[in-house]
Order: sequence, then structure tokens, then C-alpha cells
Amino acid sequence: MRWRATWKSRGFYRMLDTMLFRAAEPEERYRILERFYRLSPSLIGRFYAGRSTLADKARVLTGKPPVPIVRAVRAIAGSMSS
Repeated sequence: MRWRATWKSRGFYRMLDTMLFRAAEPEERYRILERFYRLSPSLIGRFYAGRSTLADKARVLTGKPPVPIVRAVRAIAGSMSS
């Protein structure tokens, strides 16, 4: 079933969504997006196409975290138990 493969391949994007909406304070979310849009246009294009490379994913996740690590881990862990 194609939907299963698509669901599985989009896990990275769901994880980022969880970190943005469960780990970041609403009034601070813009900082995450500001950081994201400073990345290369080609990386952003692949991101929106759902075709991020392993290097793209690493680049999105590296650097100074826009949310505290502990809060991000809790948000992800909480979404897995839901």
C-alpha cells in the first residue's frame, strides 16, 4: 500500500512539526522559521517537495537548538505515546 510507504517516509517532517507546535512556545515559533529560511534555497525547495537528503535533515537539526533539547525530546516522546 502506497500510503504506508508515504507515511513512513514523512516521519522526519512529522517530528519537526511536533517540535514546532509542542516544544516551542507560541510566541517564539517565528524564531524557528527565521532560522529555517536562512538555509539555502535548494535545501528549502527539497524540504517542501518532501525530498530532503540525509545531509539536509542533518543541516536542519544542527546548530543552536531553537527550543530546549529536553522540551523537544519530551514533545516527541509524548507524540509517540498518543
